[in-house]
Amino acid sequence: SLLQRGKLDEAEKMYQWALERKEKVLGPDHTSTLDTVNILGALYTDQGKLDGTERM
Repeated sequence: SLLQRGKLDEAEKMYQWALERKEKVLGPDHTSTLDTVNILGALYTDQGKLDGTERM
């Protein structure tokens, strides 16, 4: 995966794209949507982008 290869910027874009689609199709409270939110939160933390985690 992009995360395992250290390609954090690419992974962030991919997960943001996936989150937008999941929110539209499944809704914001669906478990799959929330899993993606969790992954993005961890990714933002790893990147030191704590502002991103607060918005979520």
